[in-house]
Formats: sequence, C-alpha cells, structure tokens
Amino acid sequence: VSYQYIETLVVNHHVAIGKVNLKDFYYVVFDEAHYMLSDSMFNSWTDKITYATKIYFDNSVRIYISATVDEIKMFIAEQELENWEEREVIRENQYHQILKLRSLSFQNAWGIDRKKLWHDYTMPTDYKYIHFKSVPKMEDIKDLLIQNSLSEPKEKWLLFIDNKMEGEKLYRELRRQGIKVSYLSADNTDDVVYEEIIQSEQFSSTVLITTRLLDNGVTLRDSNLKHMVVTAPNKTEFIQMVGRKRVLNEEDDLTLYLLEKSGKEFNALLQFRYKRKMEFVKLIERGNEKEILRYMVTNDVDLVKGGVCYWENSALHLNTLAKRELTNLISNINTIIQRFKEEGNDAFIKTQLDWLGLDYDTLEPLEIPSQELADKKLVTFLEESKTTMNRSEWDDFRLVLKNLAKQGSRRLQRQHWGRTLGIRACNEILHCYGYSVHYRRTETWILVKEVTRNEKD
Repeated sequence: VSYQYIETLVVNHHVAIGKVNLKDFYYVVFDEAHYMLSDSMFNSWTDKITYATKIYFDNSVRIYISATVDEIKMFIAEQELENWEEREVIRENQYHQILKLRSLSFQNAWGIDRKKLWHDYTMPTDYKYIHFKSVPKMEDIKDLLIQNSLSEPKEKWLLFIDNKMEGEKLYRELRRQGIKVSYLSADNTDDVVYEEIIQSEQFSSTVLITTRLLDNGVTLRDSNLKHMVVTAPNKTEFIQMVGRKRVLNEEDDLTLYLLEKSGKEFNALLQFRYKRKMEFVKLIERGNEKEILRYMVTNDVDLVKGGVCYWENSALHLNTLAKRELTNLISNINTIIQRFKEEGNDAFIKTQLDWLGLDYDTLEPLEIPSQELADKKLVTFLEESKTTMNRSEWDDFRLVLKNLAKQGSRRLQRQHWGRTLGIRACNEILHCYGYSVHYRRTETWILVKEVTRNEKD
C-alpha cells in the first residue's frame, strides 16, 4: 500500500483495503517514513495522511524505516505520544525522551501487554564505494561529462538538479553534442524512461537528468552507472539521492561530484523561496482571506503555495507538516549561511560531507584531462578512421571529430559546438593535425593524410 493510496482512502472516507479492515493488521511498516515531512512541501495532504494512519492502524505495531530518520524521529515520537502526559518530555531533551519512551508500558486493543513502546534501531552506513570530488560550477561538470562520454562511452551519469530550468538547459546542450540523454521532472515525466527504470532498475541513455522526482522509492542496479551529481541543498534529499545507486559487488564504484555553491545562493534561496512561503503560512494562520488573495496575486502562486495548504469545505486549511518542514529548512539554511561566514567558500562541500558522516579529507582531486591528452586521442582517432566513408560513416566521423576538437589544443570555437560541422569546418580542424577530407559526387567522403616536405624528401 502506498502513501498515495492512503491519501485516496482519506479523501473518500474509506477504512478498508478491499475486504480487509485497516484495524485488523498486527504490524504496519512505514517505509521511507521521511515522506511525511519531505513531501509536505509539495503534497498538501500529508498531515491528513499522517493523522489517518494513527486512526487506521491504532491497534498495530508501527515500524518506521528511513535512511534519513534524524528530522522525522522527533515528529514520530510526538505523534505516537499525543494522548499521553509524557508527551511534554519530548521537547526537553531528545536523550531523555528516548529513556522515557522505553519505560512506558500499555495494553493494546487485543489485551497484549507492551513493556516497551519505543525500540530504536540503527544500521551502519558504508560509503566506501564512492569517490568524492568537488566541482566549481555546472559548466565544469558538462565538460567532464562530454570528455567522459568520448573516453568511456559505456559509463553512465545520473544528475539530480534542484533547478528545473538549469536541468532543461543542460538537457538541450547535451543533446546538441550528440550525447544520448533523458530528462525527468514533475513537469516532464517521460513514461517510457520512467517505466524502464521501474521495471529494469536501469536507464538505457548515457545521461539521465532528473529532479527530486526519483529521490524516493527508486533503486538503480547498474554497474555502468559510474557518475552522479547531486545539488540538493538539504540533508534528507541529498542522502536519499546518493542512495539511489545499489552496488552489485566489491568492484562496483561511483564517483559523486559535489557542486560548489556560494553563501549568496543560499541567501537567495532563503529570501525568495522559503521566507516567502513562511509569510504565506502566517497569513493562512491569521485566516484573513483578503490578505491571502492579495498575497497570491502579487506573488508566484506555485512558489508560495506548494503543499502548504489545501481547500476543504470551501475554506483554506494549513498543512501543519509543511509548516514544520519549512521551519526545519529555514533553520538548516541559516546554519549553512553562518558556516560560510565562519569557514569560507568550502562551507557547503563540508556540510554535504558532514551529512554523510565523512571528513573533508575524503575529497579526491578533480582531474580534468589535459589538452595534450585530447590531442593524442584525436590523432589516434584519425589514424584509425576509415579513409573512404559513406553518408552514415561521415556523420559519425564529424560528430566524434567535433567532440574531440572541443578539448584539444586547437579548440573548436564554441559557436560551432551546437552545429553539425560541414567539410570546410572539418578541414579547419583536420589541417592542424595533418589531414584533410574531400567529397565525391557519389556520396563518398575521402580522408587524406597530408604529405609534409620532409616526407616527400
């Protein structure tokens, strides 16, 4: 049963799955339990879903599972103890809270004595299979990706982008480079790609660009998935995204690129996204409909509203979980901004490593292939190319030539990057390496190695 299915039951006032009453389950497992908070910024019904699960499964042993349990644990405890006097203890001290919870005993609806209400289990995490590298800007990631697609064409990339416009732009640029790329977001759900991922736990394209659409419930088991980029600005999303890859054996590994960000970016995120949402939350709490409508008219409705409220019985209601999550996000971003002030430009990189429980020393140097190496690859490519090419072979030849020339010492001008190179443009590159290409009317292209004076002698 999915959380979305529970939402359907809530909306339709159902209390059963088929013929099975929800109160008849002895054990209920809430997998990806962080969903209750993390999705509240997008799904306005999360507080109703959470409240319904307490009613539906009141007699059950409830098991909550999450790889990012830190922020959700206190909330779960508050929900479970809502009707007991011990609830106030929770807000005093988290360590004291756990001791108090463990000392409770009660009798459930079946008359079974429960000596311990709260069992807290943890499992160790192991990121030994990941190589961590920091990258200054997205343009560097794009260059790395293009180079890698030439040198290691079987290796795949998964990019989690927190800005949809940036993701769409990167998708278009990579397509122009002739790279096989797919793009998934809430506004652009390619059913074929998504179904492929669900069914095979793999994607066939070289590059998959996506948003937080895939940060939950999706597992990728593919030894060719060697590179991942995660730009999420908060801990829960970041850890969930990193965890999408499942290693298959001891040789399976992954390079995770951490994109450097500035304090200005987090200030903008705080002011223009989260604080505006919080202003809207406070308006809903005040209940002044004129103020609410005025604010929605003068601001981006989707940005402000999100999942923070819902309409019911001709009235606007606050999603209390959205307010809680928003408060957490604002607090965390303020912490990151303060860290920039105290520690400088590497503050966010250090924060991301902290989220994984790792030290800054874990970072490996970023190695960008030299122009000399790119020149050698281009010369090798020309030496191994066919001297006589048909239309299909010619198209393949000039695409590879263009991509290699981008990185060589005689770099192809950026204005040609998105274009299909004609004979004239190809020869401008080829002459630098002692080659030329000629066209015959029989739909044939001839690659010629030019003879130097020394060779003639």
